[in-house]
Amino acid sequence: MLFVSGCVNIVKVGIVGAESFPISPSVTTQVKSEFDVETRQFCDPELDCYHYYFLPNKARKQTLEMHHNASFTDTTYSTSLLVERQGLPTFTGSVVVIHGFRGSKDWSLMTAAYFQFLGFDTYVFDLLGHGELKTDKGFGVHDVRYIQRFIETNIDTTKPIIAVGNSMGGLVATSLTHEKIADGAILQAPMTQFDDSLEGYMKDKKPWYKAFLSDETIRSAANKALYDAGLNAQQTNTIDILKKSNSPFLIFASNVDSVSPYAAFSPLHSNNIEVVEIDKLEHAYMSMIGEFEHEKILAWLSANFDE
Repeated sequence: MLFVSGCVNIVKVGIVGAESFPISPSVTTQVKSEFDVETRQFCDPELDCYHYYFLPNKARKQTLEMHHNASFTDTTYSTSLLVERQGLPTFTGSVVVIHGFRGSKDWSLMTAAYFQFLGFDTYVFDLLGHGELKTDKGFGVHDVRYIQRFIETNIDTTKPIIAVGNSMGGLVATSLTHEKIADGAILQAPMTQFDDSLEGYMKDKKPWYKAFLSDETIRSAANKALYDAGLNAQQTNTIDILKKSNSPFLIFASNVDSVSPYAAFSPLHSNNIEVVEIDKLEHAYMSMIGEFEHEKILAWLSANFDE
């Protein structure tokens, strides 16, 4: 019993102290230069001052060409995207982009650049306890309030606001939209519930130490981390929130992703929720936008936010 308790505490400490995955500073600098990314500061009454990224809309730019080549796992994934201005619908408003667990705002810049080209002013944030935000982790729940304060202070709420969230950021985007802080959301492999998704991550990733940890140990550690943050697992359940919402959602989920399985989200398909199945793509690559994703996003935006 003491051994199991010790394992739970070790895993819990690893969850709470997990740092954002590093990204090449040269890559970040190059992307920021190419897409005119501005680093701005906002002083929040509760968090103090922090940095975020702002990408002014590029509605006059005629062509967007993007190439992704990533090797986050044993598999390398490549995708390309070419979008021409001619024939595109006209969009206005703002997009807020929120990354996933152990990500940072730097990892979301390519996603932000895509929405910038479509005509949206785009804002990119760190989750609490990630990137430059050296706070306790919010696990996708406490994060909602600080982004809400930013939106209400800095963004024109008379125009559409769309939340785009990847993995844990999907929970934030869902909550912002359900609470009518945002008008719609695009979810890229949103986590189901923190303990479930962490167990799924371990199943897919298969780190060497997984051989010493039972599923029960992983779930207990996840729930202890949440408890210490003043939360419970149910508060991190994205699916429950989606079931209660009548706002428009577009969800991308993969049929080989145990963190955000398509089978968990497909029953939600309804008049206001569109669920798109991505074939055989691992969780780590689900934020990448290629031709297929672009077509789905464009159709959804046109149906819900075309001027």
